Amino acid sequence: MVMNEPMVFLFFGIPGSGKGTQADLLAKKFGVEHFTTSKALKEYMASHDDSETREQKEVYKKGVLNDPSWVLRVVEEKTSEIHDQGRGLVYDGSPRTLYEAENLLPFLVNLFGKENIKAIRLAVSTDEIKRRLERRVVCDKNTAHSYTTNGGFRIGEVCPAGDGGILQRRDLDNPKIIETRLDEFNKRTEPAIEFFEKNHGVIKINGEQSVEDVHRDVIKALEPKK
Repeated sequence: MVMNEPMVFLFFGIPGSGKGTQADLLAKKFGVEHFTTSKALKEYMASHDDSETREQKEVYKKGVLNDPSWVLRVVEEKTSEIHDQGRGLVYDGSPRTLYEAENLLPFLVNLFGKENIKAIRLAVSTDEIKRRLERRVVCDKNTAHSYTTNGGFRIGEVCPAGDGGILQRRDLDNPKIIETRLDEFNKRTEPAIEFFEKNHGVIKINGEQSVEDVHRDVIKALEPKK
């Protein structure tokens, strides 16, 4: 696949399905910005101290999805900055709700053109997700650098990716919060995916394979049909 114009890729998937890892690989392959929604929101929370943002901080800590209109405003603001630089991007975590999907899709079409937007869903079972999240550790510098405790990695160790980060349990991977996140996904994110499927199209990939095989299938699916 050759990109002649800036493109947008969106990864959909249940929490823990590998969106961050696959988005990172795709961003490096095509030289586009890796846009992690949770990271962008946390950075915004850290740099703003208004009453609305403080309220959204408390919502985030519970594992409940933030207010869609607030999230959309942050995402569109950051996306416009990237577009103005003449760059494409790959979303890892947007859109999360039907409201965001209904508003983000026309926003992206206006900026990048419909033909330059590709949506991908990583299909992983709920049981597999619970097993993954219970043993996941991530780099505090880049959460796309994800590892497992059964793979020999431990909390407090230096991230093997070499970015100087330390491995830690992601704040949202607490067992109680995991259940809330899965419930939020089923109730609020599934409608967003259905909207994209109906109004744009979504590529489905088996996310229960190895990281390498998932990436291979993603690249293959993005190739123009002959």
